[in-house]
Amino acid sequence: MVDCVICSIAQKKIKSFIIYESSDFIAFLDIMPRVKGMTIVAPKEHVTSLVDYDKAFELMKTVLKVAKQIKVELNAKSVIISNLPTQSGHLIIKLYPIKEDTEFPLFEKDPIRLDEKDLMDLLEKLKIEEIEEYEKKKIQERDVEYMEKLKREWEFT
Repeated sequence: MVDCVICSIAQKKIKSFIIYESSDFIAFLDIMPRVKGMTIVAPKEHVTSLVDYDKAFELMKTVLKVAKQIKVELNAKSVIISNLPTQSGHLIIKLYPIKEDTEFPLFEKDPIRLDEKDLMDLLEKLKIEEIEEYEKKKIQERDVEYMEKLKREWEFT
């Protein structure tokens, strides 16, 4: 089998700018994007076909979660979702943020050049926390607020 770049990214063997990760999927910024914020979403396991993939529905839910984040954080008019073949055969879904000034056709355009600072800025805007981590933080914040409220009430008695 040919070395798979997507598998290497999923296994953290290649540096990447991961904006979302779960046990099954990974979303990362394309380092040679056609538009700023172009993102790749892929299964972590080496899968070659969306229609034959038993977790296709979960993958598409992840794609929509990431697309919504991109649309909001980059103030995009819309996000094009594309499933095109790759050299390694690994199933990927590409997300293209579309703004008012986006030039078409995207697929035939030369990649734009982004330096590491540009990619880090995008990563900071687009990174999605796992829901479990988000819920833990909310519970902790609620507990801290409750304890502070109790302290204030006890101070007056």
